[in-house]
Amino acid sequence: MEKLPHALDTLLQDGDVRRLFGVLRSGGAEGRLVGGCVRDALLGRPMTDIDVAVNRPPEVVHEILEGAGLRTIPTGLSHGTLTVLVGRLSIEITSLRRDIVTDGRHAEVAFTDQWEQDAARRDFTINALYCDEGGHIYDYFSGQKDLKTGKIRFIGVPQERIQEDFLRILRYYRFQLRYGKSLHVPSHQAVREQVSHLHLISTERIQSELFKMLAHTNPVSTFRMMSEDGVFRALFGTSPYSQGFENLGSFENFCNAQTQLGSPDESTIPFELGRLFALFQANSSFFRKHFRLSRQELKILKALDEVQSLSLTKASIFSTRFRYGDAFAWLWCTLQYSKTLEHGEQALELRRHQLHDIFKVKLPEFPLQGADLLANGWKTSKELGNLLKACEQKWVKSLGTMTREEALRWCRKFAKAPQAKHNAN
Repeated sequence: MEKLPHALDTLLQDGDVRRLFGVLRSGGAEGRLVGGCVRDALLGRPMTDIDVAVNRPPEVVHEILEGAGLRTIPTGLSHGTLTVLVGRLSIEITSLRRDIVTDGRHAEVAFTDQWEQDAARRDFTINALYCDEGGHIYDYFSGQKDLKTGKIRFIGVPQERIQEDFLRILRYYRFQLRYGKSLHVPSHQAVREQVSHLHLISTERIQSELFKMLAHTNPVSTFRMMSEDGVFRALFGTSPYSQGFENLGSFENFCNAQTQLGSPDESTIPFELGRLFALFQANSSFFRKHFRLSRQELKILKALDEVQSLSLTKASIFSTRFRYGDAFAWLWCTLQYSKTLEHGEQALELRRHQLHDIFKVKLPEFPLQGADLLANGWKTSKELGNLLKACEQKWVKSLGTMTREEALRWCRKFAKAPQAKHNAN
């Protein structure tokens, strides 16, 4: 037997994994690692999830595991999937299946004990790889060869695989982004022919796939392919809310700017949001209509739209940091910086250093509060709030250099206060 990659061998030697295999075996079932953990281990990449396929129906698997004292969670029992907690690990176990009826969104399945039938219902050859507890790799459709050559190839007839679940169109691009080195022409052609069906997919599933792609280190070439294949047009139609629809030039510049600038510290804002905005440069109506985003995420995108016309200056950076916080301000700076990429490397190097230096300096606090004005003779009123706001704007224009005494003097000049209080101060 060919020597296993270190990552896969280490996983098979893990005490909790060995315990699970032993429990299944004692109950008359066979379990095999399947899908992503096998695929990524063969490539020497980090494994994010551990999935196990088993040749017994879910109710039998549940009895075996519960009988051995393992806690199970019925995460998708109707489709044969449950999650088992083994020591420190959370492992998803799915009974072997074959499709009975599919409609492009959902599948009615029947359970089987035939491994090749289970493999045949999967989407791509590189996802139909199994590994038993002894380290033997089961590869029914030449997935290892495709993994080495970087070809994303549908199992069987590509058109049929896609029509079973139209989400596979987006999965094709995501796997092409992560694992592709060359095109399997029949698979790509089938995807292009089926993009018109993308509107049938739920918003949540579309968003999940797009955000996984947006999180990739360099997604530009794949997004360009998607644009050329008509994916965005099929997903979102002709939108009055975006400026020229997908803006691939802006998107590429933004991705490059993120790489060049990095981040001065841990950001609380996912950088995928910035990429989403750069790709569509749309107002909040577009994002509300086509995505299922949180209020906070929509607020960030709306703010990006409001401040994107500002020039990148010390004053605008100070104002943005003060108004929105450092995390948002850095995202906005990256967006504005991306618009200057055509100005040459020397200018960019200077701008890059300037930005990092600016964010290293802690933002000062506005020196006045309502209590300060009350103590100086103003009475509580709407006017007092307006005065504070006007003074704050003046302080921001000074880049925070205006002192408390200077702010009070400005307020006295801007709006009248009792003379006695003036003299006392």
